[in-house]
Amino acid sequence: MTQFLPPNLLALFAPRDPIPYLPPLEKLPHEKHHNQPYSGIAPYIREFEDPRDAPPPTRAETREERMERKRREKIERRQQEVESELKMFAPSLGGGHTHISSPRQNYDTTESKLRREFEVYGPIKRIYMVYNKRSGKPRGYAFIEYEHERDMHCEYPPPQHPFPPYNRMSNLLTATVRSLGPSGARAPQVSTAGGRTYRRPRL
Repeated sequence: MTQFLPPNLLALFAPRDPIPYLPPLEKLPHEKHHNQPYSGIAPYIREFEDPRDAPPPTRAETREERMERKRREKIERRQQEVESELKMFAPSLGGGHTHISSPRQNYDTTESKLRREFEVYGPIKRIYMVYNKRSGKPRGYAFIEYEHERDMHCEYPPPQHPFPPYNRMSNLLTATVRSLGPSGARAPQVSTAGGRTYRRPRL
């Protein structure tokens, strides 16, 4: 097929010139002459360290021992944290039997609005609104502490008048008592028992 092509196209298929031969710069390994024959390492044994002068080998812990050590350190660290928290526990502050959380609030909601809405169920001892530490803006939820536990139960389930434009959801906070060590010391631990949920309306 290529024989019918014109000369200008045949030049494109012409092979390249062969690579020019150059003599090697060094001799090949089998062409080199060694002045000394190969020998063993026996002459160099005297340069090694005497095993009697070497320090005793150190034993490294295994994987199981390392996991057990970390578990034991974690337990000890947690016990220290519990003991420090137990010293800071003040029974005068009360437990979680009088607290409720009010999440999904409108960001424009103020403490006075929360007090007006929740004070109809009983006297409020304290309202704690959560703010962003960097920007100072509210996070959209708050914690309310009543003076009496019966007032907190009157608020649960939550009322039907939400803060616009968000519907409000309140969670009942209960306290569970956990034993701390063999001494029998006890301290309240707050946990969320849940509540009715109201979905956010479509805007």
